[in-house]
Amino acid sequence: MKKGIVRIIPRLDVKGPNLIKGIQFDGYRVVGTPEYFANLYYHEGADELFFQDTVASLYRRNSLLEIISKTASKVFIPITVAGGLCSVEDIRAVLRAGADKVAINTAAVENPKLIQEAARVFGSQCIVSSIETYRKSNGEYRVWVDYGRQPTHLNAMDWAKQVVDLGAGEIILTSINQEGTGRGFDLELIQKISESVPIPVIACGGAGQPAHLIQAIREGKADAVSVASAFHYKYMDAYPSYDQFSASKALRMGRHLVLGNWDFLSFVYCGQRAIPVGPFSIQEAKTAVTLLDYGLGNLFNLRMALESLDTKVKTVHSANDVLAANQLILPGVGAFEHGIKNLRERGLIQALKDYSARGRPLLGICLGMQLLTSVSYENGEWEGLGLIDGQVTPIQPGSGESKVKVPHMTWNGIDPVESIKSWRSTLLRDIPAGAPMYFVHSYKVQVNSPDDCLAKTEYGLNSFHSVIRKKNVIGVQFHPERSGTFGLKLLDNFLKGDL
Repeated sequence: MKKGIVRIIPRLDVKGPNLIKGIQFDGYRVVGTPEYFANLYYHEGADELFFQDTVASLYRRNSLLEIISKTASKVFIPITVAGGLCSVEDIRAVLRAGADKVAINTAAVENPKLIQEAARVFGSQCIVSSIETYRKSNGEYRVWVDYGRQPTHLNAMDWAKQVVDLGAGEIILTSINQEGTGRGFDLELIQKISESVPIPVIACGGAGQPAHLIQAIREGKADAVSVASAFHYKYMDAYPSYDQFSASKALRMGRHLVLGNWDFLSFVYCGQRAIPVGPFSIQEAKTAVTLLDYGLGNLFNLRMALESLDTKVKTVHSANDVLAANQLILPGVGAFEHGIKNLRERGLIQALKDYSARGRPLLGICLGMQLLTSVSYENGEWEGLGLIDGQVTPIQPGSGESKVKVPHMTWNGIDPVESIKSWRSTLLRDIPAGAPMYFVHSYKVQVNSPDDCLAKTEYGLNSFHSVIRKKNVIGVQFHPERSGTFGLKLLDNFLKGDL
């Protein structure tokens, strides 16, 4: 049974053009530029990045759009952005700039329906509830807003349960008491929240040494950890001989922070650079690849990833443009219902069927993969494109020892199915079995013919098909454009005609 990789997420607090850091949200000092540190952490192997505009809530606007766009053009892991997001349009602007997820605190407290509205439009996997909480002398945890400047009447435990009911897909939980101190996480707080909600919880505030990370996961039951000062100021470097965090041992085991596998816990990073794939030649012939924009999905990040592989990218909206494509990608983030409706309203369903019938390569990503199947049971029963015979069903959270959080929002491995002898000459060529990819979804795909599956993934008691293929039509459940080296390799293989 797998529960996925525990993510390590550097946090970048930004004021104007500067990366800053303080203690308990006070006494800030300039550390450097956010672009420099984001690129550094990406190349060192961070699983995600979390950007916080520290003054955005004061002025009711987010000023990170340019920084996010610059970062997303060079960094191919998930990016979450927080600060000053007060409306669906604010969220849409940040996502179009290159963010994968948004975190909402102040605006959600003032208008809880914002979470509900945003989750309906963008999907719960995209909406993170940022909860900043202060522990009072009587032990009660109160929610604060405006980047730790203003207290509220809300109890943190009650608010955490409420944001789940409203549709948030993840919580980033920050202890103001511990933030920036290096004294360790508030384990009681993390455990109480983590065990009371069915969605992933990111522990934030207090990390100062490797032991604090393992405590947050083991004792606090966190699903991920976010770290700022300890990475910015290299506090972790003071613990090179910490026994449970042997870097060489962790590297040999893939540098995975896997639940229950503590002997091989890496104290620096894990995930997307876990198993070096080595250099690979990018596409020499700059054949254009076509992205289908049907109103769902983060096209900016996918475009940046494809252009980093030295290929030309064309974004299209019409049936005629689909039929004229030589290589077509169907991306997607959100609910199956909205995806199939958008395709129908734009007259794209028959065009996609005709395109695939001509034998040209078609790659569906995340929701795009699910749309390729016959039927989905997400919020009712919906007919899919039927290009690959299969169905979309809910991920089961399970119970007891097998219990997992939903959405499945983590790095997880892909493994060959029993009927596949080799990935050679497929779009998984030169990608090792077990390679971690970035998943974010609440529904899973199961195809009806074993011959139509290239790879599977396990999550709790769920075993689902994560890479499917029927002739020239391919689907991947994860986001290759945010899966680092291995994801880029997969896209490069597709561009070269490996199906």
